[in-house]
Amino acid sequence: MPHGDDLDQRFTDVVGQIGPEQQREMSAAAKRGARASRRAMNTEPEPLRREPEWDQPEPPRRRTSAAWWAGAVLSVVILVGWVVVEFRPDLVPFTGVVPEETTAVRGPVKENGASDAAVSDSAEPFKGSPAEKWPTGAAGFVMPPAEAVGGLSKQDVARGLARTRKLLTGAYLDRKMMMGGRPTAFTRQLHPEQRANFRKEGAATWLPIFAPKTAEFASTMIKVKGRTTISEYKEDGRTGARLSTRYLIAYAIQRPGQADSAIRLVAEHEGAVTVFRQDGELVIWADRWGADIAPARCDVDDDYIHPMYADSPADLTVPNGKAADPYELDDTPDDGECQAVEGT
Repeated sequence: MPHGDDLDQRFTDVVGQIGPEQQREMSAAAKRGARASRRAMNTEPEPLRREPEWDQPEPPRRRTSAAWWAGAVLSVVILVGWVVVEFRPDLVPFTGVVPEETTAVRGPVKENGASDAAVSDSAEPFKGSPAEKWPTGAAGFVMPPAEAVGGLSKQDVARGLARTRKLLTGAYLDRKMMMGGRPTAFTRQLHPEQRANFRKEGAATWLPIFAPKTAEFASTMIKVKGRTTISEYKEDGRTGARLSTRYLIAYAIQRPGQADSAIRLVAEHEGAVTVFRQDGELVIWADRWGADIAPARCDVDDDYIHPMYADSPADLTVPNGKAADPYELDDTPDDGECQAVEGT
């Protein structure tokens, strides 16, 4: 029985025999199969000991950027079979014009995904942008005062708000996770039954994770702006609170080891967390969860973020609709999969 490198080599040899067109067809078939599987799993639930009702987390809206620091750019978050990607991302036959923005790393890489020369606490990467004046880190995930709603007490809603804030920080401030590390800070906040769905779907379908070797952080500073609103939740006999979340998160990234390639990248998160009681238990459920990313490629289908740098090859996907402002929290999204943005 082959072990270690022998198995890897055999897998690589098999993949190498598959032509680009066949790879695209296989990827598309896997994508359709994954969607069909998710639809089958998302049947209407019954009370207790079966999965509470939830909407499948929508993959982030793809965007294109009409202007970057120096050139046209695109953004993306897309879908691929999660099992292979999670355990052997280096063996996935990517589809699209560029598999990775792979470059030589000039210096040791830290655990948080940045080389010694790159990491800094300076706000300089955000100077001159709207994000310069935003709160830094978790301070930007501001929660409203708790209030009794939908039959829940003020204390119940307060617990829901606290959990929502931890979900947001685990999703968007965990730099190790974004570079491929374990998403523990996020998953420990999910309802136990929802964690099973998370494992089936794969981390990259829920969370902003960079494709291997495409990026490192150029600064430890992450800027955040947004809001959470409380409304009554009433569905299928349940009542409680819906916590609607909308935030912008700005990062400074660069190619591994190349400080001169530094760019700003903005994630636009939109989601909802429902809070209700079921058989006496307080359930806190991530109803919707996802983000739009700019600037990143629209023509690579693997769920990961592929940043679009100033000198990246042109994207093959044509953007839809008019250009949006990535720093505008209330900008109306376009229905297309790849939308133009004015710049980051």
